[in-house]
Amino acid sequence: MPSTPKYDHEDLPGFIVQLVLLFLGLQNYATIRVNARKYVVEQVQITLQLPQCYVNFTYDMFVKDTGHTVVNSVREKRTLLKLTQDELADKVQATRQTIIAIEKGNYVPSVLLALRLSSILNCSVEDVFQYEKI
Repeated sequence: MPSTPKYDHEDLPGFIVQLVLLFLGLQNYATIRVNARKYVVEQVQITLQLPQCYVNFTYDMFVKDTGHTVVNSVREKRTLLKLTQDELADKVQATRQTIIAIEKGNYVPSVLLALRLSSILNCSVEDVFQYEKI
């Protein structure tokens, strides 16, 4: 029988799943795997090995949209204001590497970071970030 998984406070989704299984009386039959990157849960996989059946359930936390992308004009707006990547990063409470990744299109910022960027760049979010079909 699989052992009961242990979770720390940063693994809230795994903890909630464990509580549900405990409530249902199935915790001794369950294996839970939570795939996360930097505290962002991407997938939860639950395997139940009951005496008479085997259940494997996987839940993807994100819907991948391969037909669209988000483009931005952060670099253009930043250079118009004569800000360096370091200065912009300090103003929005991010790292220079994050600003570089956003400008290259390798990273789509959180809503909070997008709002901070648009505020510092004196533009609306829609002026800085556009949702486009590939």
